[in-house]
Amino acid sequence: MAQMKINGNRVRELRELQEYTLDDLGKYCGCSRQRINQIESGQSCVMEKDKLNKMAYFLGCTPDYLQGLVENTDELLQINTRTDEQGNSYIEKTVLKLSLVPGDFRSSLLQKVLCLEPE
Repeated sequence: MAQMKINGNRVRELRELQEYTLDDLGKYCGCSRQRINQIESGQSCVMEKDKLNKMAYFLGCTPDYLQGLVENTDELLQINTRTDEQGNSYIEKTVLKLSLVPGDFRSSLLQKVLCLEPE
């Protein structure tokens, strides 16, 4: 499974903001308390994609936010390859804003984006 880079400071910030323990987050993601602590402290900065998606869902943000690719918790980075009129290929990056309901951290929209099964 692909390993994804993760920003431990953002994980800690969201976890503490919502008053979750390391154990709470670890149990939901399928990681140990020690593993979450390593991520938050910067000792480890990669995580499997499926666990990253679960972590993002639990914390009420997008995986792109946890990876440091976007600035806000409700944004996704869309990357497309385009071709101009001369036939030159280029990469187009677009930040998409999800319409998440404030306070509804586990919205069905976020669940669909992350391809998670309903709880």
